Amino acid sequence: MKNDGTQEDRSIQALFDQMRPELVEVLGESIVYEIENLFLLKAGPGVRHAVAHGLFSTSHFFAEDADYACWFIYKLCFIPLMGHWPEVTAYLEDF
Repeated sequence: MKNDGTQEDRSIQALFDQMRPELVEVLGESIVYEIENLFLLKAGPGVRHAVAHGLFSTSHFFAEDADYACWFIYKLCFIPLMGHWPEVTAYLEDF
C-alpha cells in the first residue's frame, strides 16, 4: 500500500514468490514446486492462466493437463484427512 492510498498490482507469481517460505513450511517443497509448475510457470502447462483468461476451449477440459490439475487439487484437499480416514469413513457410513 502506498502513502497516497493506492495499491500496486502484483502478479500471482510475485505473490507466490513472496509467500514461498511459508508455503514450503506448510506444504513441503515438492508440493510447492508442483503448484508452481502446474499453475504458474509459463514453461509449464499454465492451467491457471488458461482458465482465468478464458483460453481453455471445451476440449482442453478433457486434456491430460486439466485431468492432472483436478487430481492434484483433489489430493491436496484430502491430504489433511488421511490421518483421520477411519473417522471420515465412519461419518460417511452414517448417511
